[in-house]
Amino acid sequence: MTDRLETKALRFQELVEDVFRDAQGLIRGSLHQATRRVWRAEYFDATRDVLRAPGLPQPEVWWAYEQTNITQGFYLLSLVYQHRVTGAAQTLKLAQRTFDAIRRVYQLAPETEGETRSRERGFLPKPYGGRLSQETHPDQYFPVALGLAAYSELASPQERSMIGEMLTRCADFWIRSQYRLVYFGVPISINGRTRLNLLPLFGLAYKFSADNHYRDELLKQLAGIAPLLPLFDGANPPDRVRSPFGRYFGWFLAVGYLLQEGYLARESGEKLLYDYWRAAKATIADDGMCYADVTYDLKEDRFYLPQTGYSQVPLFEDRILWDFVYWVGHLKSAFGTAGLAAAAVMVQQYLPQLEAIREARRALTRVREEDLASYIDDEGGQLDPRHTWLTEDFRSDAAALWLLAYWSGRDQGFWE
Repeated sequence: MTDRLETKALRFQELVEDVFRDAQGLIRGSLHQATRRVWRAEYFDATRDVLRAPGLPQPEVWWAYEQTNITQGFYLLSLVYQHRVTGAAQTLKLAQRTFDAIRRVYQLAPETEGETRSRERGFLPKPYGGRLSQETHPDQYFPVALGLAAYSELASPQERSMIGEMLTRCADFWIRSQYRLVYFGVPISINGRTRLNLLPLFGLAYKFSADNHYRDELLKQLAGIAPLLPLFDGANPPDRVRSPFGRYFGWFLAVGYLLQEGYLARESGEKLLYDYWRAAKATIADDGMCYADVTYDLKEDRFYLPQTGYSQVPLFEDRILWDFVYWVGHLKSAFGTAGLAAAAVMVQQYLPQLEAIREARRALTRVREEDLASYIDDEGGQLDPRHTWLTEDFRSDAAALWLLAYWSGRDQGFWE
């Protein structure tokens, strides 16, 4: 088992380094699956429904870098675990290279930007084509923050100083913006459980700066969203349960961090992990892959696959102007499957009686190179034809998340 998984880990790392990295050192989030090359403009013709919003470059550019920050953060975190296990000099070089890529994205934003200060340093842009964009989101920040903090144990003094600057200025951005931004042309506020993803950033900014301002912000935000965190007995529990990564994996990471640092009492934190794990397990299909979307019926207390078609409820909390976010189908996700494996490693540490590690092994074994697409439609007909291109891409974030699950598990001795 360990030898087969390690062989796959080396192959996925080879893909990240040799296929997804661009000439600037950034890790592209998506390529065309069949060619393993950058998307071509003619592929996104009138028959394909692609998000288009003010300020976005052409689809072949923005889609290629949409997940870059997420990939780079998770990949850097995986490399730190890998170095703990192997101590290899080459792993350290790859970690340094990935840190440099994150720093490059961070430095795309100017030091200051007019009176609004909306995109000055601390704004972590989605780096479309390696350039400053107008887009960001909390899901861009928490992988990067956790990766940077972990890398600090390997970093030079100069790099550690830069990590401290990056964490504090990124935290400043969200406090200054009051959790508001324009997302793909739509003004949104970051509320509820989505704000949970930012709490590790504030805790790490406090750790690296010793400025109580950041700890106070964490505690204030935690108090405000605490009633919303339980899935099944909290305020306004959701009727839609997404994949372990799509919603729950970020929550696993945040709750794990808050538990580790003492911001959450052990009993309440473990109850949250129990809830999230219950929801994550409900997405596992018979073949071991995870469905991207299942529905939870509050009255009957059961999970079931949604009816294929358009829904009035968007898949994401942010109602962006793209038909796809209202589509539901029996689609599977390598991203979600790898996320479940990584979450299981954390759950095993806090709730070993759940034997979550069995699902982690199964998930890591199941995900194959050819599965690294946005979605897998093995039933057929589970996507609007205008969106089938989402089964034809090749995603680095799924590979990076798989690597995080594998190496964090190796660090804990789970695969031996």
